[in-house]
Amino acid sequence: ALDPTTTGWVHLAFTISGTECVVYFDGEVVAQGDFTGVDWTGCDLLSIGSGAPRFTEWGHGFDLSFIDELRLYNKALTQQEIQDIRQAGL
Repeated sequence: ALDPTTTGWVHLAFTISGTECVVYFDGEVVAQGDFTGVDWTGCDLLSIGSGAPRFTEWGHGFDLSFIDELRLYNKALTQQEIQDIRQAGL
Protein backbone atom coordinates (compact mmCIF):
# COMPACT_ATOMS: atom_id res chain seq x y z
CA ALA A 1 0.00 0.00 0.00
CA LEU A 2 1.10 3.54 -0.65
CA ASP A 3 0.73 6.22 1.99
CA PRO A 4 -0.20 9.39 0.07
CA THR A 5 1.08 11.59 2.91
CA THR A 6 4.64 10.24 2.63
CA THR A 7 4.96 8.82 -0.88
CA GLY A 8 6.04 10.94 -3.82
CA TRP A 9 5.31 10.20 -7.45
CA VAL A 10 4.91 6.52 -8.28
CA HIS A 11 4.89 4.90 -11.68
CA LEU A 12 1.72 2.80 -11.61
CA ALA A 13 0.93 0.25 -14.29
CA PHE A 14 -1.50 -2.56 -14.61
CA THR A 15 -1.95 -5.09 -17.34
CA ILE A 16 -5.06 -7.03 -18.24
CA SER A 17 -4.92 -10.04 -20.50
CA GLY A 18 -7.48 -12.69 -21.22
CA THR A 19 -6.21 -14.72 -18.25
CA GLU A 20 -4.54 -12.41 -15.72
CA CYS A 21 -4.36 -8.94 -14.20
CA VAL A 22 -1.04 -7.63 -12.82
CA VAL A 23 -0.43 -4.40 -10.86
CA TYR A 24 3.01 -2.74 -10.80
CA PHE A 25 4.41 0.05 -8.61
CA ASP A 26 7.67 1.48 -9.97
CA GLY A 27 8.07 -1.54 -12.25
CA GLU A 28 7.69 -4.18 -9.53
CA VAL A 29 4.75 -6.58 -9.23
CA VAL A 30 2.64 -5.76 -6.16
CA ALA A 31 -0.43 -7.87 -6.98
CA GLN A 32 -1.57 -10.33 -9.58
CA GLY A 33 -4.32 -12.83 -10.10
CA ASP A 34 -6.50 -14.71 -12.49
CA PHE A 35 -8.79 -12.54 -14.59
CA THR A 36 -10.93 -13.30 -17.62
CA GLY A 37 -10.30 -10.00 -19.36
CA VAL A 38 -12.51 -7.05 -20.27
CA ASP A 39 -15.28 -7.03 -22.84
CA TRP A 40 -15.24 -3.60 -24.50
CA THR A 41 -18.29 -4.34 -26.65
CA GLY A 42 -20.47 -1.24 -26.82
CA CYS A 43 -18.00 0.91 -24.84
CA ASP A 44 -18.02 4.46 -26.16
CA LEU A 45 -16.66 6.30 -23.11
CA LEU A 46 -13.80 5.80 -20.65
CA SER A 47 -13.83 7.75 -17.36
CA ILE A 48 -10.59 8.05 -15.36
CA GLY A 49 -10.73 9.12 -11.69
CA SER A 50 -14.53 9.24 -11.67
CA GLY A 51 -17.51 7.12 -12.51
CA ALA A 52 -19.39 10.03 -14.07
CA PRO A 53 -21.29 10.37 -16.22
CA ARG A 54 -22.38 6.70 -16.29
CA PHE A 55 -21.88 5.73 -12.63
CA THR A 56 -22.86 8.34 -10.05
CA GLU A 57 -24.49 6.19 -7.36
CA TRP A 58 -21.64 6.67 -4.84
CA GLY A 59 -21.33 10.41 -5.43
CA HIS A 60 -17.76 10.03 -6.68
CA GLY A 61 -17.75 12.86 -9.20
CA PHE A 62 -13.99 13.47 -9.25
CA ASP A 63 -10.65 12.37 -7.80
CA LEU A 64 -8.10 14.63 -6.09
CA SER A 65 -5.15 12.60 -7.37
CA PHE A 66 -2.72 14.00 -9.91
CA ILE A 67 -2.08 12.03 -13.08
CA ASP A 68 1.02 13.18 -14.92
CA GLU A 69 0.72 10.89 -17.93
CA LEU A 70 -1.79 8.27 -18.96
CA ARG A 71 -1.17 5.69 -21.66
CA LEU A 72 -3.37 2.89 -22.90
CA TYR A 73 -1.96 -0.02 -24.87
CA ASN A 74 -3.79 -2.64 -26.89
CA LYS A 75 -1.83 -5.53 -25.37
CA ALA A 76 -0.70 -6.70 -21.93
CA LEU A 77 2.84 -5.35 -21.53
CA THR A 78 5.53 -7.52 -19.97
CA GLN A 79 7.25 -6.50 -16.77
CA GLN A 80 10.39 -5.68 -18.78
CA GLU A 81 8.41 -3.42 -21.13
CA ILE A 82 6.91 -1.60 -18.15
CA GLN A 83 10.33 -1.17 -16.54
CA ASP A 84 11.75 0.12 -19.84
CA ILE A 85 8.93 2.68 -20.19
CA ARG A 86 9.42 3.81 -16.60
CA GLN A 87 13.18 4.10 -17.01
CA ALA A 88 12.85 6.08 -20.24
CA GLY A 89 10.29 8.40 -18.72
CA LEU A 90 7.91 7.76 -21.61
